[in-house]
Amino acid sequence: MRKALVLFCCLVALALSCEPEEGGGSREAILFDFEKGSEGWAGNPWKGGKCLFEISEDARFGTQALRGWYDGTPKKDGGNIISPFLPEDAKWRKQNWGAISLWVKGDGSASGIRFILEDDGKKYNTFSKGIPLDSKKWQRFSFPLRTFWNRGKRKIHVAGFKRLYFGGTPKQSFTVDRIAFEAPHYEVPLEADKKAKLPFETPDVLEYGPGQYGIRLIPLEIPPEPTAEVKLVLRTKEGARAEKKFKAVLGAGRDEVTLPMALKIKKDTTVTLDVSARGASGKEYSARYPFPAFVRRPMPKKPYLGICPLPKEMRPRDGTFAITAKTKIIANASKSRELAYCLDILRAELKKWYGLDLATATDSGRTDAIVLQLTDVDLPKEGYGLSVTKERATILAKEPRGLYYGIQTLLQAIADSTEVASRPQVKCVEIRDWPSLSVRSARIGLPTDKWGWPHDPTVNVDDFTAFLYNTMARLKQNTLILEMGHGYRFESVPKIGAKHAWGRKELEKIRDFCKRHFIEIIPCVNSMGHTSWFLLGHPELRWHDDLNMLCTCNPKSYELMTKVYDELIDIFKPRTFHIGMDEVRWRGGRNPKKIKPCGCDKVPTWEQYGRWVKKLHAHLKKRGVRTMMWGDMLLDGHNGGPPFFTKRAIKDIPRDVIIANWSSSVAPRSDFTLNKECGFTVIEANSSGVNVVNSPYVIGNMFGVWNKTPWLSQRDKPGSQNYTYLGILQGGEFSWNLNRSDKDVSKRRAVEYLRSREGSLLKQLAMQPELRAGRDMQPINIAGGERVNVTGINFRILSESKCIRLTAGKQSTVPFSGKAATLYFLHCDELPAGGKKMKSFWDRWKKIENIYGIPLGRYEMVYDDDSVVSLPIKHSWNILPRRMVRTLPYAYRVVGTLHLPGDSAEESNALYVAQWVNPRPEKTIKEIRMIAGDTEATICLFAITAKSVSVE
Repeated sequence: MRKALVLFCCLVALALSCEPEEGGGSREAILFDFEKGSEGWAGNPWKGGKCLFEISEDARFGTQALRGWYDGTPKKDGGNIISPFLPEDAKWRKQNWGAISLWVKGDGSASGIRFILEDDGKKYNTFSKGIPLDSKKWQRFSFPLRTFWNRGKRKIHVAGFKRLYFGGTPKQSFTVDRIAFEAPHYEVPLEADKKAKLPFETPDVLEYGPGQYGIRLIPLEIPPEPTAEVKLVLRTKEGARAEKKFKAVLGAGRDEVTLPMALKIKKDTTVTLDVSARGASGKEYSARYPFPAFVRRPMPKKPYLGICPLPKEMRPRDGTFAITAKTKIIANASKSRELAYCLDILRAELKKWYGLDLATATDSGRTDAIVLQLTDVDLPKEGYGLSVTKERATILAKEPRGLYYGIQTLLQAIADSTEVASRPQVKCVEIRDWPSLSVRSARIGLPTDKWGWPHDPTVNVDDFTAFLYNTMARLKQNTLILEMGHGYRFESVPKIGAKHAWGRKELEKIRDFCKRHFIEIIPCVNSMGHTSWFLLGHPELRWHDDLNMLCTCNPKSYELMTKVYDELIDIFKPRTFHIGMDEVRWRGGRNPKKIKPCGCDKVPTWEQYGRWVKKLHAHLKKRGVRTMMWGDMLLDGHNGGPPFFTKRAIKDIPRDVIIANWSSSVAPRSDFTLNKECGFTVIEANSSGVNVVNSPYVIGNMFGVWNKTPWLSQRDKPGSQNYTYLGILQGGEFSWNLNRSDKDVSKRRAVEYLRSREGSLLKQLAMQPELRAGRDMQPINIAGGERVNVTGINFRILSESKCIRLTAGKQSTVPFSGKAATLYFLHCDELPAGGKKMKSFWDRWKKIENIYGIPLGRYEMVYDDDSVVSLPIKHSWNILPRRMVRTLPYAYRVVGTLHLPGDSAEESNALYVAQWVNPRPEKTIKEIRMIAGDTEATICLFAITAKSVSVE
């Protein structure tokens, strides 16, 4: 009778969980529940032994599960327990799925098995994920399909999904139940109601789309209750309501119920889930769980003013305010160093871009002025107000940092409103603005580091600070996580440092720059794993023979590491210090004779990890500095599980440590877990923005730049664009404003955002000052062509068949006679299709001189006196390929992109605008030469436009 009741409830739950959502499609598709046995399953040991399985009545869902174990298989090779092939005509193949879930009970060992999916790909057709076995209790795992590892970095082809495996090694056993595909969803974190005594675990709320929810409940065993009448109510504060009732069979948590519920949500709101139950004994249970809901808001395609981040309140007004040499800057506040920083940046930028050297004054009542005023304005911290009328522009803030952000907004507004540099103006507007997050940051490594190509380059520190200004300061980011390594030559540990590493002087220059632009520096040092930067100078401190792993049991490791810390603390005077601690691997030992045993092997890995963090934290605390570290090694759903189980070190980590959580893409609830369940302060990391749902659990956002050359948008391998300046820009937007357009914080490339900012942010980022430029633009008539406009620049574009194409060593001349303040070139390159030529081209990234792009050739402007000025053409600097797959068509010095037919999310098809500012606009240009260098790429020129010289 008991089994019959449980089976009946399971069938009800199954029917509810598969109920179609609005718009069609099922919530889930059960692949295997083992209620009909294990027919078709097989064991496949690779090199001996057995892979065994049987049907077990110890089921998590229903009455049967699959138990598997490995007997005598080689430790290194192991084997697989393999499912039968799935039906080719299955209906689920026609639907989009976001995750695959299963229930697993482990054997209690500190190990794990591999969960492997196989599709119909011709190459790299397996996708794997680790599952820990350390718990003897049933655990539910839901893995987003995008997070499975694939050797070829392919995405799984769900429609062609063939079968699945469980890979393990000797002395491992597991039990698995109910394997199912799940519709794409976002799991809304719910805080446990401590006062509630429900016959359920804390519910899961799965959001499938706006207002489309699935409420998942797992009944518990509460003697003497055999059943319960349950009611679920979803309601918004505006009055929308949905209700479901059902009968649950209680007992040992053997059931799972997922109920679809829908609400009409027209604006951002708070949704409340009320759960109530009446047991068979008449006892009543209830709990209430509020959670946020928001409506998707796409980025405006053309805001009134192209300001980034987009102000929270912006009201247009009639007219413009003209800025002339007579305009004064009025600082209506007491003098301070911070106020001087604000004045300096405003005056310097107006002079750089518009040739105006404006004087300061104290008469706050005068017109024709830019007024900076510190006052008790009604705005959140770091907020500002900007009011532009026809007579003046006024910036109000409580603190100098707010004034600085108001200045950056004003400068962007001037750039967006001005057509001719000699006549700067700004549209009249009223703005009130403030940040949503207190920490808005990017992790960037020193470009002089050995890590990544090219090795040991010579980099001018002024180029680096200019990059920080363009991408961070202008977008109101306030924190730089600056990772150290070989790129700095430590005075206290002189064996550490690359050939062209910066010294104290360069770091002090970065420090002073950041201070002037209200950016806090957090030094970052990899302190256990990823320590090749440290071990190249001190190989005797390796863990066994691992060049990336520090032996933390050796006393000298602590002695030298704290010297590194102290030297950086003395330079930067930071409030916070990032100690790294991600991706720690104990995988040395290939040549143990090289390194003498130190005793580390006798200490469990999680103890080594926890002890080292505590030790480093204690040192920083003595220096009055707070500790920050990566969080992946503390999460079961990421790197904290098998084989090292460093998640067990959580108990040893002091709770005043800030966790930089870069695990959201593989462990979607990890912000909530680390903050609410573990008690840490959390910052979202390796992220291009924080969404509304996650914002209560984090203090800020950190985009991770993992390219050595972040100004280059295309490098030597696919996916490198994900870690460049484009992500810093997007992260700046969605740190100041919460991301309301997408819940998936793992997305690094926002086509929608960048396309909406081509004519403002991206253009301003790439443009060079044109102080002598006039209003007129004249497309140079090369051979006829169609007229097009790219971010305000007019061209007469040639067809693909008529464009000028140059291969290595070739050149061409474009007739032109006249004066020009600026020339704009509409061009692209074509790379070899593959083979040796393609490999040879990508190998050029390894050359030290190519840190600013791969030279392809040059444009030469020849004056009437035969003197020549050149514009270098550099791949990924001011030119990119016309057709690119899964790569966005943007480069750091491209001032405009012409999107051509065929452009899609997977393939970009575009031409690019490079700018040349004439250093001698008074002289006549008699011709323009196009010269290809010694390269495997082809340069394609489609158009040139000349901007006139101003007569003012």
